[in-house]
Amino acid sequence: MGEAPRVKICGLMRREDVLVADSAGADYVGFVLSQGFGRSVETTRAAELAAGTRAAKVAVLVDESPDSAVSAAQALGADVLQLHGQEGPHVLEALRDLGPWTLWKAVRARTLDDVERTVERYASVADGFLVEGWKDGSMGGAGARIGLDAEAVRRLIPEALDFVLAGGLDAE
Repeated sequence: MGEAPRVKICGLMRREDVLVADSAGADYVGFVLSQGFGRSVETTRAAELAAGTRAAKVAVLVDESPDSAVSAAQALGADVLQLHGQEGPHVLEALRDLGPWTLWKAVRARTLDDVERTVERYASVADGFLVEGWKDGSMGGAGARIGLDAEAVRRLIPEALDFVLAGGLDAE
């Protein structure tokens, strides 16, 4: 039997939501630290929101330079860096050497080929893959349900790496 699913509540902007997620047992709380998105928060505000919680902290970043990503991650006290942009493998390599965090590469999947290409490109430098549904004009976090068989997606990701399924999730 497989490992029990871990839960991440992401795009948090209010302290009361962080506290509810944490007290309900969320394993991760996520904060969009890159600016210009609907649920972006300043890094110092994210650190205030997450203060005193037990859940692992996820810094959600889009096309940040390694220096900017490290600065944001350190200010938050991030356990995970979730990368949603066009960052090349060299960026993940740089981030690996600059902190103790786990690195998740996000893929907005329209097809299994999208997942396969991302895994081929990043498997040697990522600790896991966050796979979410595709929504035109969105970099992520749009709540788009993946239109692919989750088990088929899981088979594409090496067993040793994290598989994070995101977007449009419900009890099923």
